[in-house]
Amino acid sequence: MVSAKQLLSAIEAALLARTPPPAAQRVELMHAIRLSIPSLKSLLSYPAPKASDRAQVQSKEVRLPDSPPISLDDQDVQIALKMSDDLHLNEIECVRLLVSSNQEWGLLGRDALDIYRLGVGLWYMERRDLLTSLYMLLRATVLDQGLEGLEADLVTEIQSYLEDLIASGLRKRFISLIKELKREDPTGVGGPNSESYILDSRGALVERKAVISRERLILGHCLVLSILVERASTEDVKDILFALRECALEYTGATDTMKHQIIYSLLFSIVIAFISDALGTTPDKVSVLSHDASFRHGFNEIVMANGNDPLVEGFVNCVRFAWAVHLMLVQDGNDMKEIATSTPSNDMKSIFSCLEVIFANNVFQFWLDKVLRSAAYQVVVILELWLLDARALLFVLSNVFSAINLVDVSWKSENDDEDMVYVYNAYLHKLMTCFLSHPLARDKVKETKEKAMAILSPYRAAGTHNQMIESGAHPQETSEIASQPFVSLLEFVSEIYQVYILAPLLTAHANLKEPELLSGNDVIWTFVKFSGEDHTNSQTLVAFLNMLSSLACTPEGASKVFELLQGKIFRSIGWSTLFDCLSIYEEKFKQSFQTPGAVLPEFQEGDSKALVAYLSVLKKVVENGNPSERKNWFTDIEPLFKLLSYENVPPYLKGALRNAIATFVHVSPIMKETIWRFLEQYDLPVVVAPNAGYTGQTMETQVYDMRFELNEIEARREQYPSTISFINLLNTLVSDEQDVSDRGHRFIGIFRFVYDHVFSPFPQRAYADPSEKWQLVIACLKHFRM
Repeated sequence: MVSAKQLLSAIEAALLARTPPPAAQRVELMHAIRLSIPSLKSLLSYPAPKASDRAQVQSKEVRLPDSPPISLDDQDVQIALKMSDDLHLNEIECVRLLVSSNQEWGLLGRDALDIYRLGVGLWYMERRDLLTSLYMLLRATVLDQGLEGLEADLVTEIQSYLEDLIASGLRKRFISLIKELKREDPTGVGGPNSESYILDSRGALVERKAVISRERLILGHCLVLSILVERASTEDVKDILFALRECALEYTGATDTMKHQIIYSLLFSIVIAFISDALGTTPDKVSVLSHDASFRHGFNEIVMANGNDPLVEGFVNCVRFAWAVHLMLVQDGNDMKEIATSTPSNDMKSIFSCLEVIFANNVFQFWLDKVLRSAAYQVVVILELWLLDARALLFVLSNVFSAINLVDVSWKSENDDEDMVYVYNAYLHKLMTCFLSHPLARDKVKETKEKAMAILSPYRAAGTHNQMIESGAHPQETSEIASQPFVSLLEFVSEIYQVYILAPLLTAHANLKEPELLSGNDVIWTFVKFSGEDHTNSQTLVAFLNMLSSLACTPEGASKVFELLQGKIFRSIGWSTLFDCLSIYEEKFKQSFQTPGAVLPEFQEGDSKALVAYLSVLKKVVENGNPSERKNWFTDIEPLFKLLSYENVPPYLKGALRNAIATFVHVSPIMKETIWRFLEQYDLPVVVAPNAGYTGQTMETQVYDMRFELNEIEARREQYPSTISFINLLNTLVSDEQDVSDRGHRFIGIFRFVYDHVFSPFPQRAYADPSEKWQLVIACLKHFRM
């Protein structure tokens, strides 16, 4: 028998190296795995308290296996018995933990509580080592195949052991432990009289509940990976569904994102089980889950049973969605003839009933709100934050800008399990492509699209929208928009393919290959062409354009989206629509200026939102397009500048315009000079009072410039997209400037505006979105550095 620590050490040495392990290391690994089979089969199962062992501890003399008798004092006995009560652990095992703790850290001079916490901490470290070992073996089999340091025959040998473990009931053990460990008893998170804190290997005080949550999450990840090693049985799927229903109750009010991730692991275990089983079915390999008609009928009754908790029902709707897709995939070709008959089979009835429920309850919006857009699911958020130490900040405020020392860092969200999100996204992609390729699903989507086009209102004025937000009015209309399944479906597809934004990070952090989700994906592009036709309102149009933005996150996707919007595919959607709309509004505003006493026309909110969405697509296409191709895509970008100087244009639209313009700076040197020229012609001027600072002083004659935009328009709304985009665009241009002969003195007016009116008063402003406060600061500091 090897310890959990020795097993983990052998696995790390053999599997994490950049080169194939030498023969001796490989032998050591397989020997450690073989000796650990009993521990892995009885995962986290430990000897229970025993009256005779308790009496032996109370006698103050204990004999551990392979060691001479050990004498205990009163404190040792007290600590060992409390550990046994709190952990439901055998008394002799508790004494072993005390001895091991003394060998590891030395207990002399420590008080009883510290000794207790160290002993319990050691026990949990041993558990964590065993779970991590198992996770690494599963991960090597599923995700690391083909990596430079792993040989195929080694992975095959490991997989053989894992298949035997799963066949012996290890997967059922995963499911039962995920449920059992959350209970408030000694074998779970602890009873009411249990000590709540333990000491980890670093001597840090950690909450026992947090340790248990991490164990449950590792078990959840092992469950997901086990299904990719060996297909789930019918009983496994039922057990996971029951566990999901039970654990989903934890989601409500839970601030611990780890609990959410545990629920996601159960949900995706079922999704992966259904999709991988159906896609793995071949003429010589039947579906494990659907070859038995009695199971199909029985499981459909279970999954379609209504529950009382709306949140639990939301997660079950996600399972119903995957179940419907599974049934679609495993249908024989002849069964499709039943669609037009009056007597469909039970399977067809099940598909129809699932589709009705998931669309009626808008399963796509639930996926978005409770899973994909949650902090627990998001992997890595890169914020190019520039951190300054206190001395550098004082130098900034003292105009000593040369002393600034800026450090570029990356901030992570709560989810550090990048490889699991990689797997989840890959199977969401499979789920959606299978769904959208089936005639039944396509008919339902078409019906849903027609309903959305008929219900949703076309336009509202921007002023009305602002009043609605500020007063909280018209919640029914807002709810109506959000509840449309077609809009949610478009957003759902967008979110899935946002994985391309994260792909470089996944590759860097987890050594995973970039998922080929769009390459040759005719199903998605066919859906794009279908969903882009005949929009009658801005809500569906914006959702469609946002989907295009996601799909344009790779060179191939950017080229495809550019071609789609060239005007040959869609009648009313295209690049010409974007540029024509900008020119039309500019002409309206120009005419109102030339007419004495005329008021600037209202900017329709539907138009402004649609333009922002168009500009987002434009930005992604130019950013990610092939450099040799994109320089020929947009030869006339003047319309992008024409609305920047008008007060009636919403600041968020100006922000989107400048953000799109900034992507053209690096297209070519000629384009950069063109941008400078148009900015001087169209954008708001920067007029700065001499050395005024932020004192509330105004110039004698009020000029509509960037100061007015910042202090009179954006500050009143507590939103600053125009100013942020203005500084970022200038920073992009200045950073690419080749002529440094005057050391930037020609930019001194802009510099004074940034320093006096944007940076200096930033702590006193109010911010509806706190992130904008730091976006302003970051933009200013970048400007100062340059």
